Amino acid sequence: CRVGGTVSLNLFEPRYKTLAAIVASTHRLFLYAQSADPRPGDQAVVVRVTNCAFSPDGSARLQGIGIEQVPIASMRTDRAAGMLAFAQCQLSTASADPSMLAAAAPDYTDDERAGAGLGYE
Repeated sequence: CRVGGTVSLNLFEPRYKTLAAIVASTHRLFLYAQSADPRPGDQAVVVRVTNCAFSPDGSARLQGIGIEQVPIASMRTDRAAGMLAFAQCQLSTASADPSMLAAAAPDYTDDERAGAGLGYE
């Protein structure tokens, strides 16, 4: 995902279901990281959610647009949230006020694509 680009994700893993629930019920922002194991210093794109639809099983179809590229300052993992990672970063005032983002390291799919979602807490 790039700034100005669109993203469309089907979130079905427990940690990503948690991510979708957090993002949909709060600020509607998340981070998209290219790395399967994002670390401090890595770049990620802040995505503004334009649509998030939930299925009865809690999975979600999430769509958004990249609004800003940011470096990840620090990270922590939350076991209670299915190993969802939370990343701290600095956003421009044009993007949003919060500076704490939730992050989930992506899993590679069969076609070797990867992406990570991060949302505000």
